Amino acid sequence: AGVATTSATNLYFSPDNDRLLYQATAEFTLPEALIPALPSSSTQAQSRTTTPGSWYVYDLKEDKNFLIAPPSLPTPSSSTKPSKTKVINPPVIFTPVKLMLLSNWEAPIPAELISSPSAFRTLQQNVTPSQSIALFNAQYSPIFVGAIQWYPDSGHLLLGSDVGIEIMEYDGTNRVTIYGGPMDSSIIYPWPDGSKVITRIQFSEDTIPNLYTIKLK
Repeated sequence: AGVATTSATNLYFSPDNDRLLYQATAEFTLPEALIPALPSSSTQAQSRTTTPGSWYVYDLKEDKNFLIAPPSLPTPSSSTKPSKTKVINPPVIFTPVKLMLLSNWEAPIPAELISSPSAFRTLQQNVTPSQSIALFNAQYSPIFVGAIQWYPDSGHLLLGSDVGIEIMEYDGTNRVTIYGGPMDSSIIYPWPDGSKVITRIQFSEDTIPNLYTIKLK
């Protein structure tokens, strides 16, 4: 518990609560044999020493820690001495957060607890279209860290990458691309029963982007 609260962030339990997806914020080493080994536990190589920024899955039943994705490294800059340039202010980074959408949450029951037009207006007020999409993701998605999330079967992870939409086993093996066409990588969600994946696609500049499902079964 101490490691999870001090050296990791973006903690997400699998739907069956047997595994924990997390992103390391510091280097630490998990002690060996935290629980007795199971006879049929995974034989895949572990990564019990973490690297800051990397993604891992810890199996609570088997006491196994698997590296899922390394941190994104910045592109190396040129070693040539730069010429004098005018200093400009860095761009402001927009960070989506969950907002209070109920205007009567302090009122005694029955308060209106369903979505209303005012809630949707709040998520679109004084922001750009891309920022509004990020706010909707933060408000309604169970995970909005972006590129990686649990698949409903608790044994696989869904990833959005430069290649497209990929799926892999929880221990980092058998990574497969299930869709490699144009898409909005900020909108990738699995169907509740795992039969399909939904994403937003714009096939050409002349068409309006829309939501599509990719069938897996």
